[in-house]
Amino acid sequence: MPGSADEADEAVLYDAGGRVVSVVGLDVTDGVVQAIRSVVNPDKLGHLGPVSDLARLPEKKAPRHGYDTAEEGTDERL
Repeated sequence: MPGSADEADEAVLYDAGGRVVSVVGLDVTDGVVQAIRSVVNPDKLGHLGPVSDLARLPEKKAPRHGYDTAEEGTDERL
């Protein structure tokens, strides 16, 4: 029943080739989202069908944000 306790809504996300990339779920209680959960581990997605290689790609290093935050209270660009 919508809006009841412990209601969960989930969506399976696919890549362009129709392979599973992840599952995203909402934990809803009394019509309010309590948590957003996501599974991207290819080993845990295999039961849903062919799994995308997207999750297995090598990690890229995140770009540096460009702010020097070493000194408290500063917000100067590097």
